[in-house]
Amino acid sequence: MADGLYLGIDFGTATNYVTKWDPERNVVTPVRIDRRLEGDNFFDNVIYYESSENRVIGKLAFQRSIDDPLNVVEGIRDKLGRDKWKQMIPSLGCELSSEEVTEDIFREIKNRVEEIHGGIPVKGIVLGIPFSFQSEEISRLKSASENAGLSIIKLIEEPVAIAIACGLFDKIPDKEREKVLIFDLGGEVSDITIFDMIRQSNNVVGIELLYTKTDALGGKRIEDILVKKFEEDIGYELALIPDERQRRKDQLALIEAAREVIQNLCADEEDEVFCSGLDSGRIFERKISWREFNEWLRGHGFISRIREMLQDALDEAGDIDRIILAGGSGNIPLIQSEIQNFLGQQPELLGNPAEFVGRGAGIYCGGLLTGKLNYEIITPISDSYDIGLKAGNEFTPFIKQNNEYGMFSDIRYFNVRQDREIIIDVYQRNSGKIMLVGKIRADRLHLPENVIGIQLGTDINGDVLYNLYKKNADEPFISGRL
Repeated sequence: MADGLYLGIDFGTATNYVTKWDPERNVVTPVRIDRRLEGDNFFDNVIYYESSENRVIGKLAFQRSIDDPLNVVEGIRDKLGRDKWKQMIPSLGCELSSEEVTEDIFREIKNRVEEIHGGIPVKGIVLGIPFSFQSEEISRLKSASENAGLSIIKLIEEPVAIAIACGLFDKIPDKEREKVLIFDLGGEVSDITIFDMIRQSNNVVGIELLYTKTDALGGKRIEDILVKKFEEDIGYELALIPDERQRRKDQLALIEAAREVIQNLCADEEDEVFCSGLDSGRIFERKISWREFNEWLRGHGFISRIREMLQDALDEAGDIDRIILAGGSGNIPLIQSEIQNFLGQQPELLGNPAEFVGRGAGIYCGGLLTGKLNYEIITPISDSYDIGLKAGNEFTPFIKQNNEYGMFSDIRYFNVRQDREIIIDVYQRNSGKIMLVGKIRADRLHLPENVIGIQLGTDINGDVLYNLYKKNADEPFISGRL
């Protein structure tokens, strides 16, 4: 019996992808979680709670959830950053937090993988995470994994995993440099990362991160755009269906139809949609051409937002040598052609874009086990968020995204009251989402003219630092770390 299984996991917003390191052949292979349904190697990031003893993930969970929609949770990864998020699960008679749901999904993944491999235990995993993940999200993800019995060997940033999967580090000539743009078009959000790669004298490829940004692309998934069109054709609005169970059932049925259309139109010029059992006995049936699909994406502003993201990246990082597309939406021909037209060069399709993160995580896992890693990050930059203060609904950034670690902002002065403790909330902002980093507290002070100066910065590890100044003072009277 083998010592154990070692996995690479892409825990995505819409789908998951699991690979296994094969130590005998020194390769990674996909694990077919949904094999009993004759599905592909991807499985929906959905969990269905039939009872406290029976939980189902993947395609079967999505199918069952259409008839029992209140006991399903989907897209849990994007809820890990919400402090108070909980969902009531009627079959369990209780609410579950995002960490608890994630733990249940990880436990089902572990059980399924071990079942497929005849009971061989999973000994360790490498887990892909977005650059935009913040400390609270990472902490919850780690806790959920460990509590489910999946020991994390290492977390790997998704763009680095993509580069590994595409073999980019193996293709750099000695002492030469390449600037690579990785565009990861996921289900809920998209990420652009740009880094320089240079093969150093020790044959290790150094990665200098130049730019990274996450964008919600208007706050809508591609399937949401299609579902809205379906509603118009049917002649009703999901939000107006009075029965909650029927409303959720219709929503899931139309989302599944939209996903099938997107997948089929990546290869065919036309697809047919059929949904029955909708509210008031409605049936939705129509043909959709790839031309219509393209017009919908353009009309919604999806393509124009992609162009804006690319322009922002070019303004920051300059000319690009190579473009790599990743993520499930990277398979859509319109997106490929629009990126090529905008940048004047063809994106490279080095396999199935949706597989890159899981595959790269698996290869990295093998590299850790064999001691054969051949890259290092030589210049860390801040994660893809701004750091600053918030007054009401207005956010003021002190440190812009993509600044190098180890830098401080200018000192900014604010009026304060002297009759109470001073509390300053510091926030991070990413893709419109603002999250609290921590609180700066200072006792009642005799501040000249009731004015305080605030300076924010980061250390080399990315932790947030602060200095507080009295007016016209050269040195801070309080310094600390959040």
